[in-house]
Amino acid sequence: MNNILPLKQSLIVPERLREAREAMELSMTDLAEKIGVSRQAISLYEDGQRAPEPEILIHIVQALQQPISYFTTSRPPTFGRRGTRFFRAFKSKTKRQNTRCEILSDWFAQAASYFSESVNLPLVSVPEIAPPQDGVAYSDEEIEDAATHCRRHWGLGDGPIANVVALLESKGIIIARAEFGNENVSAFSFWEGSRPFIFLGADRESACRSRYDACHELAHLLLHRGIDTSDLEHDLDRIEHEADRFSGAFLLPEKTYPMEVFSSRLATFIHLKNRWKVSAAAQIYRCSELGILDEHQILNLRKQLSANKWRKREPLDDKIGPELPTVMEKCLRLLLDNKRKTVGDIFAGIRLAQSTLEALMGVRLPVSDNIQGPMVSLRGEGC
Repeated sequence: MNNILPLKQSLIVPERLREAREAMELSMTDLAEKIGVSRQAISLYEDGQRAPEPEILIHIVQALQQPISYFTTSRPPTFGRRGTRFFRAFKSKTKRQNTRCEILSDWFAQAASYFSESVNLPLVSVPEIAPPQDGVAYSDEEIEDAATHCRRHWGLGDGPIANVVALLESKGIIIARAEFGNENVSAFSFWEGSRPFIFLGADRESACRSRYDACHELAHLLLHRGIDTSDLEHDLDRIEHEADRFSGAFLLPEKTYPMEVFSSRLATFIHLKNRWKVSAAAQIYRCSELGILDEHQILNLRKQLSANKWRKREPLDDKIGPELPTVMEKCLRLLLDNKRKTVGDIFAGIRLAQSTLEALMGVRLPVSDNIQGPMVSLRGEGC
């Protein structure tokens, strides 16, 4: 006997089904084959023209790995209007990956918004950067000045930054560290309302490169906030160059770093890497920008990087540990430890699978609430 109650048409939210499918980088045909229906049926579900039968919905839940409540409720509230996401490639081969990242960022922002209802997140404190003087592109000098202005705004001198992720989180930038599974996506960023977000790739092998990525995304948040997606796609090379220049200037200030480059030998940059936590490759690029070394020396160093097979992995990469975001985990612990929310409340409020939340927040969640059973004792004891 079938005990499953018929499902009302209005209980399925079509766009949630599409999002869950695209988050797993599945086409309609892929999902149809997984759950044993036609591609046309999936299209009808996502258009809202038909609701899946209860048995089919169960198969959808299993295939897309999200709870039923995800599919039957609308999107939770967020911080406001979403700004441009700064991806580094927009070619057809990265489109599906970018879409997945967009959805993951939506989910992460929804979780952050949920926590903000009960927890005081760090206040956003980022400097305003003037638009380029020519109205189009920032000059190298303007970018150097912007990086210096940012350091001064945050009370920093011109020395190495101990922990970039902790610094950015303390200034109100919410950071996620997730696995993208694609080398074309190492990081991206966006504004949502008045709240800035940065996504870093957890599959990035080098902590130093990840720090550089974080500062690259900081540049987008500060320099390129008013750029829309069409402008970004049209002028991507210039925008990426500006972000790279800012990242180098922010991590390796022009006033101090050049004084420490004591030799043009490759070993020099490995030595400095331990202090500045910037890859040798990025340091060599910075030396080229600032004219610290001549073209022949730069070319020779780059050849040595290739000869040593250090383009993707360098010495000290296994010694310098990754910088992990902590704000979202602290929110979770604060709510649970102070009994402001239960695990059940959090799952009901955010409406994402436990595995998804753990991947986005970088933390292990309890499976359920810890409820202690009643105390019992023998009569005549413990009175």
